[in-house]
Amino acid sequence: MSAVGAGGAAIEAAPREPNNALLSKYGLPRHFTWRGKKHHIKQIGGHWYRRGRWWQDEPERHFFRIMTTDGITLDLCHDPGTGKWSIALVHD
Repeated sequence: MSAVGAGGAAIEAAPREPNNALLSKYGLPRHFTWRGKKHHIKQIGGHWYRRGRWWQDEPERHFFRIMTTDGITLDLCHDPGTGKWSIALVHD
């Protein structure tokens, strides 16, 4: 996975797909690279938290439903404990 400059965070969609995301000053993603293509975020449709299973020491995660400028809608997941981002769900 490639490193990201200051203000950025790594994003993982799947094990062999290197991705990265930059964060806006409000902590929301502005763009990310997925499957070798840079995607710009056009709209954020929602933000929610999901608590992990406390008995298994799973952390709370933050989710963002986003739409890209090329029409892809997906849910990005952020783990504030590790700073890692992942793609939780791609919508049809």
